[in-house]
Amino acid sequence: MVNILIILGTIRSFNYQGIFEQSASQGTSGGHKLMNLAVQGNFAAGVRLNSRNSMVKDCIFSGNGKSGIVCQSTTTITNCVSYDNDDYGIWAGNTCYRNTGYGIDPGANSLVIDNTAISNTAGNIDTCLLCNSDRNEDS
Repeated sequence: MVNILIILGTIRSFNYQGIFEQSASQGTSGGHKLMNLAVQGNFAAGVRLNSRNSMVKDCIFSGNGKSGIVCQSTTTITNCVSYDNDDYGIWAGNTCYRNTGYGIDPGANSLVIDNTAISNTAGNIDTCLLCNSDRNEDS
């Protein structure tokens, strides 16, 4: 799957992930855009993208059974809010608060700048190998 656009909607109460894209392991997917979505109350992650070069913008992730959003490689997440999820808020600048896991858990080779992470149970911003972080607020 290439260049899928999901815009202006609510994704809620799915019995697995709200949005789940898994074909990246074959190197054939990417370029997806998720914009202006409310993703809430899904059994597992609100969004899980294994694609390359995708974009997530202006979305809210809340009350999901696992993480708010999980992105595996080269996805840009901009102006999103993730809160009250049962695991990570965002796994991949954003605002994360009141998640039971880490607010931000960057993968290897990540750049983490201009984020705010507050009151996350396991910690606000987790550390990783080969990451750069700057100008983050950790309260």
